Amino acid sequence: MILMRAKHEFVNAGAGEGKGPYVRSLSCRRRNVIASVVFFACLFVLCSGLSAKAAEFQVTVNGDSVFKVGKQGTIKIYLVTGKGENVTGGQCTVSVDPSLIELSADRNSYAADPVFSKVERFKADPEKGIITFKAFSETAVKGKKVFIKVPFKFLQPGTTYVSFTSNVVFEDGKQAPANPGYFRLVGYDGDSFDPLLYATVLGD
Repeated sequence: MILMRAKHEFVNAGAGEGKGPYVRSLSCRRRNVIASVVFFACLFVLCSGLSAKAAEFQVTVNGDSVFKVGKQGTIKIYLVTGKGENVTGGQCTVSVDPSLIELSADRNSYAADPVFSKVERFKADPEKGIITFKAFSETAVKGKKVFIKVPFKFLQPGTTYVSFTSNVVFEDGKQAPANPGYFRLVGYDGDSFDPLLYATVLGD
């Protein structure tokens, strides 16, 4: 505070000696430099925050979204971690309409990336159409890993939704809800499927 006051007095005193404009020019230059530094620092923090991606679950289905009745398909659920996150695992629950889709009752037909070696919960209930899987890694998960592969097949023709809920678990044991989601699948019988049903899926 004292230094700032002294500098201010020096500028006023120098004005009468022909030095004022030069001193003021230096002061303005410093302010501009400081303002520029602060601006770019804020911009860097903002960009860093935008580039960081929170952990999430992603879903893919082999063979697109249309399946012949009785033919096996596979739902792959990936755990994708964000930059700098210490995520070790999570839990995912998949729900289907058991009147249209049959989930495998054989636990050995399900699979996951070897990194998820600590399985805390694995419940397959084909009658209710629900799969719950909770697993962890010994260390923080990096990148994109297959959390679980879910085999299924259509029992009869029709369209249905598959939904999932999820959460992630961090190294310190804390949990946080992750992204829920749903997608539509079509089952058909015979030699070909109804293109109108397929168009409906694409429209979603």
